[in-house]
Amino acid sequence: MIRALLIALCGLGASGFVVNSGNGLLDRVLDNLEKQSKFFSSDYSDINVDGLFGLRMAQGQILAAVEECHKRPVCSARYLSKIKDLESKVGETSEKALPYVKDSDPAYYERFYQTIAKAWILPYQAMLFDKAELGSVKLGTNTSYDEDYGDACYARVMGTFDKNLPRCTVTPECWDFMTSPDTSQYAITHQLLYFIVIEHVGCLKDVERNLKGKKIRDVQSRMCEKIYKEAEGLVKKTNVKSINRDLFLEQSFCLVLCVLAVLCGPLGYESFMREDWMAMTLRWLDTHYGCFRMTLDDLEQLTDEMVHDVYKGMNVSKETIEKAKQLAEQESKESYEEQQEKELKAETNSSPTMRKLMREKGMKDDCLAHTSGLGFGVYATYLNYLILHM
Repeated sequence: MIRALLIALCGLGASGFVVNSGNGLLDRVLDNLEKQSKFFSSDYSDINVDGLFGLRMAQGQILAAVEECHKRPVCSARYLSKIKDLESKVGETSEKALPYVKDSDPAYYERFYQTIAKAWILPYQAMLFDKAELGSVKLGTNTSYDEDYGDACYARVMGTFDKNLPRCTVTPECWDFMTSPDTSQYAITHQLLYFIVIEHVGCLKDVERNLKGKKIRDVQSRMCEKIYKEAEGLVKKTNVKSINRDLFLEQSFCLVLCVLAVLCGPLGYESFMREDWMAMTLRWLDTHYGCFRMTLDDLEQLTDEMVHDVYKGMNVSKETIEKAKQLAEQESKESYEEQQEKELKAETNSSPTMRKLMREKGMKDDCLAHTSGLGFGVYATYLNYLILHM
């Protein structure tokens, strides 16, 4: 793995928090991972593509943690045994889930098979953001993301869009879509993932050959800066509204996706590994079930929040908002497994900029496949980081 521009004080986050592996944080991370591993191994038939992607990302991070633990005398035999057991279970569960994922959505499975076929082994480069430069970063305002159009751009890179179209194809239209500078929230995280996929599937050299000197890693770096600054804004007194939980986890995932950025200079991504953020996200797991859950009561509360967000600032009556709430709650319950955002445009011509809950799927005990897989990937990223800095 590439090891460049290592920072001597890499345990110090941009906010000044020092992660101390001896404060029980590592044990808490391992405990959550073990509970999630047990959950997924008991319900692998209900994992969807996006959830399995999270498991494969986690598997790669756990494999890296095993490698790092072997190198460090301070990493005890107990930790090594636990981490190796985790990797084995995650790998086995992922393989068992593949045929069920294929059966549940064959077209989506075939198009994105390369993202779930094996563990993501990402080169890790320890770097930190520069506080002064972060202050000048301008956040985007466009939160909309055309998932179908974006998926088609991903497919062209992976060679699954058209049998007559070669792998590693990046059209001018896709380049413009994926580098649009004024994006935020899910739009920018999915733009970032696009450029990581380019490297993951072995297209980096082919794509950069046609970019006239532009570097994919420069793009990744700029996006990660924005994502970090945006994530800071989401954290309100060490708490994040339920509507933002999945988004915050994806933005923490930026660390995993952006360690490939070797041309970032003094900028780095271990700024995401803040102890306060770790502690907050660790609390989100339902430790009894080992997953991220959403009951019907939770869904009703979430839907109400979404309605308020859609109509915020609009000159509409309370009756219109209440009517939209009732309609949204009913539709949400009827399509509970899909967990999609509703087009809440009743009695208004305004286009809401809510984000569809990307390919969410219900599992047993009200657990969510996509969000639970995403959380698993983030916790595994915490594990690798903590082992690296023991």
